[in-house]
Amino acid sequence: MLSRTASELFWMARYLERAESYARVLDVTCKLSMIPRHSQQARDLALPLNLSQTHELFQERHARFSMGNLFNFFALDGNNPGSIYSCVEMAWNNAHAVRGSLSAEVWECINATRIELRRLRQQGISELGSDGFLEW
Repeated sequence: MLSRTASELFWMARYLERAESYARVLDVTCKLSMIPRHSQQARDLALPLNLSQTHELFQERHARFSMGNLFNFFALDGNNPGSIYSCVEMAWNNAHAVRGSLSAEVWECINATRIELRRLRQQGISELGSDGFLEW
């Protein structure tokens, strides 16, 4: 029982850390895409795909390679196991399994984040913009 709880807590933290890392990479990619460097722009946009090795999955889901498609793929795509949304969902699943071992503050924070991401996924990120989403 103790090892199961430890495992769930470890993976909860790991998924949250992964979501944060992808948010940082996505933020850097968004900022790089705004710099007018035509020769390297495609390479800069491919950075998150190279890091996560998800070129094929991205191409299956999106016909066009653009910052908007890349942002949606890494932020809110539930079919991308490395998206911020998927990482928070997995962290929530692990936290839910050991909810009694978590403080109320930790549980409420993870649960509120999941609820907000689900809302953003339904409504889209246009109200916040990519900068607002990544700062959130």
